[in-house]
Amino acid sequence: MKRLLILLAAGLLILVGVATPAGAKECRAAIGEVDVQFNMGVIFGVGVAADPATNVSYIGDVTFRGETSVLVWFNVVPPTPANGQLVTAEETWAIYDTAEYSFGVVDVPGVGPVPGVLTEFAPGELLLGGSDVGYGTPSGRWRGGGPVTEAAADDGPLGCIPVGSRVFWNGSYDTPEIGPGTHFLGKFRVFPTLP
Repeated sequence: MKRLLILLAAGLLILVGVATPAGAKECRAAIGEVDVQFNMGVIFGVGVAADPATNVSYIGDVTFRGETSVLVWFNVVPPTPANGQLVTAEETWAIYDTAEYSFGVVDVPGVGPVPGVLTEFAPGELLLGGSDVGYGTPSGRWRGGGPVTEAAADDGPLGCIPVGSRVFWNGSYDTPEIGPGTHFLGKFRVFPTLP
């Protein structure tokens, strides 16, 4: 009887191994290096504006396994104080294969010349998109996470990532190029869900 139970258990394990799709084992987490710049001209909480550049809060490079794409964060709610010293922000994000964008100095009435304003933004093909909630500290360290809601990539490091996968990111601000809190460096991790 004991031998029969062992054989049945071994057979069940073999069947489970065979039933697992081969593609599920091939899709692994994508871990990217982030280097993004804050858009000093962002308008928070207005939805999609006539000028898409005003919706972008951060834009720059994200590199997965040697392939560089463009990461864009769009803030849904401006950063607000949370518990104690924490600050929280709600946002959506998108990774494009490419994007044409540039920063410039814009004269703001009543303020004067403002550097670091995104003046051009024309995204290429969407590879991955989602939403997240981020938490930051006064020292400039941030982390966040959320779901993948769009998965258009069909090849490359993000090609096997399905909708419903999870994203976790973290990082901190580098030496300010325009002003405090304008240059963010970190990691962007995408963990695929299995079918």
